[in-house]
Amino acid sequence: MLMNKSKNSFKSLYILAFLSAVNIFYSKPSFALPIQDAYKMLEEGKLDEGIALLRKLAATNTPQAAQLLEYAISAKKNLPPPVFSYEKDLRHLSKGHKNAIDGLGIITRFKGDFSGISGQMEMQSLIQAAQTNPNAQYKLALLFQEGIGVPYNLKNAHYYFKKASQNNNPNALNSYGVYARFGLGTNKPDKDAAEISLKKAVLLNNPYAFFNLSSLYLDKKKWMEAYLLATFGKSRLSNNTEHKKYDGKYNIYARAAKKRLTPLEQAYLKKYVPYWMSSVLNKDDLEGRIFPKALPLPPKEMIKKTTWFEAINAGAFDGKYKDIPPLMPNWVPFELDQKDINDLTNKNPLAPSPETEEVINTLYYRRATPSKFKLTLNKKNNSIPVMEGDVFEIYVYSKLTENELTKKGGHFYKDNTDYKIYLDNASGALMSDNKPVLTALSIETRNEETWFSQTFKAIKKGKSVIRFIPQNATEDHPLVPITLTVDVN
Repeated sequence: MLMNKSKNSFKSLYILAFLSAVNIFYSKPSFALPIQDAYKMLEEGKLDEGIALLRKLAATNTPQAAQLLEYAISAKKNLPPPVFSYEKDLRHLSKGHKNAIDGLGIITRFKGDFSGISGQMEMQSLIQAAQTNPNAQYKLALLFQEGIGVPYNLKNAHYYFKKASQNNNPNALNSYGVYARFGLGTNKPDKDAAEISLKKAVLLNNPYAFFNLSSLYLDKKKWMEAYLLATFGKSRLSNNTEHKKYDGKYNIYARAAKKRLTPLEQAYLKKYVPYWMSSVLNKDDLEGRIFPKALPLPPKEMIKKTTWFEAINAGAFDGKYKDIPPLMPNWVPFELDQKDINDLTNKNPLAPSPETEEVINTLYYRRATPSKFKLTLNKKNNSIPVMEGDVFEIYVYSKLTENELTKKGGHFYKDNTDYKIYLDNASGALMSDNKPVLTALSIETRNEETWFSQTFKAIKKGKSVIRFIPQNATEDHPLVPITLTVDVN
């Protein structure tokens, strides 16, 4: 009995997308027919029958049956598409089935002939050129990979792909990335080397590298990057038959990754993409998103509380964090590589600085509820995003300057500090009680130095600038203005 029409349609498309990505790559025609029979059953919604046939085929090492079986079972259970294993492809490859390499990724295959005297002469010339020429190295690697004009030898293919990749040949970088990932020719998989090589190939806009790096990131459970790479890679496939046959593979990996994105990653992808991809992305890729240089990828969970950050009414949200979406504010650019204004070594700041990864993660990847927090400014220019209702205290390090009152035993006040605080608040986004606070670093130095701070509250959307203007600078004690741009989202 066929399934409900809507479910049948959904699952048929689910299976169809996978099968369109599968390469039936053995030369024996008898292998393809059972796969087609299984596919027909799945397309008609006969999942149980299709799964039963696929189990039999998988047991006899029929190519791709095991992967299609995984996909069919996931479709039946309405589960996310599986992340595939490659053990059978590697086993078939080790037995000399050259086309099994297509199951490990997308790499260029060579079809040609080096027979006859002219072919032998061309081969000798190619081998000589491969001593120094990256293009010749890459072509020779392809020949060893296929056993054309030279003996079939993945070890030699690995060697020449690696040499060509060292000269930034984009196709060689892509092929070497696949070889390194699975240890082809060496039996020593190196996923780190594979990632480096495939990243370089992606940044040279090799369309196959987008897929192969996406596949590697699925393996490493980097779902967000895997999804983006599969999506961007598909858009780079040309319309020729050789390229478009891979559409299905890109679709499957994009879907498999997207199903596993966390709420934080989903929120991130609505506004941002990773900065390392910036050099090759175009307007169509971005769809209005940006790639902020200093924004790390999302952590696994939303930030709830730290020693310097907590919800204003934390008790109201206990046990309900999953129901509160992440804030994911608009990016506030800030200057990188600024020098510190003061040496705070051994001074134990009361809070971290805005440019640290800890602060960036906290202010961007937190639940969308008002919070209170504190920050220490030790750069000339600082920027933070906040939300309406946030209460925050800003600290700067300041030396204390004596005056006539303190010399007579009076207390140190804001007039004795290095700075005066000004709020440029044309938007009306912030409010403050204008009561700066002095906090001693230690009892011994209480009349020499202090943490100088003031508290602000975000009351509506808009940008404001808090300025610490020098007031007691001298030639022996030079000071620079400190600014904090606050964007209330």
